[in-house]
Amino acid sequence: MNQGPLIYCLINILFFISSSGEDLQFDKLIENVYENYRVKNDHVKSFICNGSTIYQEFLSNGDLAKEIFLTRRLYTKGDDQNHDEYLEMSLNGRVLNHSEMEKQIDEWNRRGKKRGVTNMPLRPATKGFYDYSLLTDTVWNQKIVYRVGFKARSGIDNVINGIAYIDQSDHNVVRIEAYPAKIPGVIKMMKMVYHYALVDGHVVPDSFCFEMKIKVKFLINFYDRRIKLTDVYSDYRLNVAIPDTLFIHNNR
Repeated sequence: MNQGPLIYCLINILFFISSSGEDLQFDKLIENVYENYRVKNDHVKSFICNGSTIYQEFLSNGDLAKEIFLTRRLYTKGDDQNHDEYLEMSLNGRVLNHSEMEKQIDEWNRRGKKRGVTNMPLRPATKGFYDYSLLTDTVWNQKIVYRVGFKARSGIDNVINGIAYIDQSDHNVVRIEAYPAKIPGVIKMMKMVYHYALVDGHVVPDSFCFEMKIKVKFLINFYDRRIKLTDVYSDYRLNVAIPDTLFIHNNR
């Protein structure tokens, strides 16, 4: 009797059972990440922290063309209310006065509004925005982590593609490496790295690094720059009373 077809059938069944089990475990992992985010939002209604920013522009030959140091206090309430209190700013080593700082901040805010707010992956509110895939495990910052690839679905604005690092011990996101799903032609490279840390048992942003290369031709001149921004957050205070009036200007 020819047992080939029977063996082939059994192999297919075993493969189906194995892959189905892996899919269920992966779905459970993603649901645990969502649940961690929901729990954090249930327990952390607001926070205040300090932010330290370094912004640098480099010429095509690698020389530093512009450098800004900035300190600010960040106020956050819920998922969509944010306010930055700018404390000090220096440009190429010179501390700016109040009017100079306001001018620079207005320029940054205009650029930020044009870009829009990123719809981050692995959050309940963006559940239908991304497709996820389980990649190889790795060790990061002395932790064994899952590497989960994410790809934005078509037709959605302000989304990113990349890889998330998820702590295997508690299923919290500890790092995200990403790039925009849609990149203008003048931008030759753009990447972002988000780091997260635990404060009082809840995940909060720890640092953010952004880097891109721009090359634009204006008539006979070229604008060729590499831009790097590093943001570090510290001194968190959770569930601090913040008046709604603080966010009125931001919502206009």
